[in-house]
Amino acid sequence: MTTNVIKNEVTLGVGPISITSERKSVIDFTTAFAEEGVGILTRRPGFGSMEMFRLFKPFEALVWICLACSVIVISVVLFVINKTSPFAVRGFSHSASSPNLSLFHCFWAILACSLYQGTDLHPVSHSARLVVGFWWVFIILVVSTYTASLAAVLTVTVFEKSINSLSELAEQSEITPLIKPGTNLDTLFQTATNDVYKSIASRLAVYPESATNEEAMAWVKEKNMAFMTDR
Repeated sequence: MTTNVIKNEVTLGVGPISITSERKSVIDFTTAFAEEGVGILTRRPGFGSMEMFRLFKPFEALVWICLACSVIVISVVLFVINKTSPFAVRGFSHSASSPNLSLFHCFWAILACSLYQGTDLHPVSHSARLVVGFWWVFIILVVSTYTASLAAVLTVTVFEKSINSLSELAEQSEITPLIKPGTNLDTLFQTATNDVYKSIASRLAVYPESATNEEAMAWVKEKNMAFMTDR
């Protein structure tokens, strides 16, 4: 219809014609009698997927690494005390059939203490008992902190993040923006100088002109896209 007006084939055109800067340069529009907003159609947010290693969420990876290293370090310290202390027979009260305790025995004893499990290896020297005592207190604090954090992690419902604005759509990369080509909205994004609009325009998905809005909504559900169209 706009082409007919430009070519002077018709004098007046009446219909749902969008007012753009390009059209206003050659066509005289009347006052707009209806306004339409633009919305972002996305998939309804659902529950976040349950992660396999969610039990490790209460602590950061660096904390877990430090805990593992501390078990090794304390085992070595206990082994050294066991070897050098003059008040212990190899550091533990153990059966006469196996008087020599290796580093593995010390590691196993520390690991058992860390997991709240009993052990038959009991230190005899005061220095070794002091090390084990401090380790018990440390483990109690760590387990208490972990239990409280784990309860908070498991009781909070995790939802998928939704898109509420163009800025949020431009900042993430999981959802692909979708616009029907050749429309005024497509022209707006392709010619925009705003950084947000330019970021969205660079990631626009290919949308065949022959496709219908129903097909676009199906892509939104299946391919996790954000369809921008008139409301």
